[in-house]
Amino acid sequence: LTEINVSDIVDEVNLVERVSAAAFLGTLQAGYTDFHYLRPIWKETTEKDALIGVSMTGIASGKIFEYDLTKLAELVKNVNAVTAEMIGINSAARTTCVKPAGTTSLTLGTSSGIHAWHNDYYIRRLRVKKHEPIYTYLHVNNPLLLEDDKFDKEDGAIISVPQRAPKGSILRNESSLDLLSRVRKFSTEWVKNGHNNGMNTHNVSATVSVKEDEWDTVKEWMWKNREAYNG
Repeated sequence: LTEINVSDIVDEVNLVERVSAAAFLGTLQAGYTDFHYLRPIWKETTEKDALIGVSMTGIASGKIFEYDLTKLAELVKNVNAVTAEMIGINSAARTTCVKPAGTTSLTLGTSSGIHAWHNDYYIRRLRVKKHEPIYTYLHVNNPLLLEDDKFDKEDGAIISVPQRAPKGSILRNESSLDLLSRVRKFSTEWVKNGHNNGMNTHNVSATVSVKEDEWDTVKEWMWKNREAYNG
């Protein structure tokens, strides 16, 4: 699995470089099939499908919508095929996806995967143990970000990380149908076009918060667009 940060794309050349690098690294990962602690069938299946999962995060910053997802998915397949031949493995049966990107988005400072930014400004919290290196570092360098975990005061702590969405970002004041439409777009243009063979496809990981007055329209949308998602 590899992840592309699409929140700060400079131009098309820059995006092509990122997509190509992600596909190349993912294909190299697919060559590692020495699972000495698992049954031989795992190695056989892994080598047969040689799956990779090139994902995008930071989608809600909006820049990726300027580019052709179908062409980018084809690029992933092409780079995978060339690299696979180079290292002597099968081309991947499936190549593209959108992961939840919870931890990745924290590292990159982006929105998570397909999801909108929570707000213009907000605080994101993480639970850690007090013996972890990140707690020790923050305790010395930025203790204002730390507080005891109420449910584990002896060993647990909460890190509060201030977040700011870039100007023009998609925020969580959008409707459920807005998010579902984005899921459909990436499923049909990015994920399905990265599919080479096999009954199952990769997916767009999404959590949709449905308001009370949206259930009927969401139900209708899901039935009408049932080919655009799975789960």
